[in-house]
Amino acid sequence: MIKKLQIIFTILSAICIAGILPIGAIFGFTWAFLAVFAAGLFYLLMIICKKRQELAKGRSLDEPDFFHPQENSSNKDE
Repeated sequence: MIKKLQIIFTILSAICIAGILPIGAIFGFTWAFLAVFAAGLFYLLMIICKKRQELAKGRSLDEPDFFHPQENSSNKDE
């Protein structure tokens, strides 16, 4: 369920980002700021879902993952 929400929030955020310039050109850039705000809100909700999913798996948020490997790796050439 959380994974589905994460995907939905990602898609909604992308739609809001894609709509910023057309909304600004048609309705004015005041309305475009509303799209920016909505995109940021959906992005934050997506991050919250991601954190909850990691916590539900029992994985600590401090553990390194694929995108953030340990800094003191044993494979480093010194």
